[in-house]
Amino acid sequence: MGRVNFGPEVHDRKGLRGPVRLGNQPLTGWEMYSLPLDSAQLGRLIFKPTSPPLAGPGFYRFEVHLPAVGDTFLDMRT
Repeated sequence: MGRVNFGPEVHDRKGLRGPVRLGNQPLTGWEMYSLPLDSAQLGRLIFKPTSPPLAGPGFYRFEVHLPAVGDTFLDMRT
């Protein structure tokens, strides 16, 4: 979801920063794997329209057409 890599907010941490919980219970016994998101791996992704949108994490592709170049952000809260 991006990161700040300059100025006073250079320590904009992402990822897990504490115990993983489901409700109030800590989850244990699970494993985490990194994904090699190199150009070969990304080139094998197949994008297709879905309706309704899929629930949960995934890879999404979109285009943005701007009338002028400027600072832009994507609000990922919802």
